[in-house]
Amino acid sequence: MNPKLDPCPFCGREDTPTLTTAKELEMCRNKECTLDYRDCYAVAVVCDYNKGGCGGCGGYGSTEQEAVDKWNERAERADGGADNA
Repeated sequence: MNPKLDPCPFCGREDTPTLTTAKELEMCRNKECTLDYRDCYAVAVVCDYNKGGCGGCGGYGSTEQEAVDKWNERAERADGGADNA
């Protein structure tokens, strides 16, 4: 899957939003983590700090498409969409 990701709603970067899994995020946060994420396939779009992004997260989804939809919806609201009242 190569989804179209809107720019980060927090910093505006267009080149840093990245689709990732809960397991990858936890390994990045705590290299000695003892939690077992093998059975967890939660996915999220993040503004990849390692690529110069701000680290913002769009929320977890149970599928890649759900995570992408959450990210893009958040970006639309940040731009002043109808849901941003």
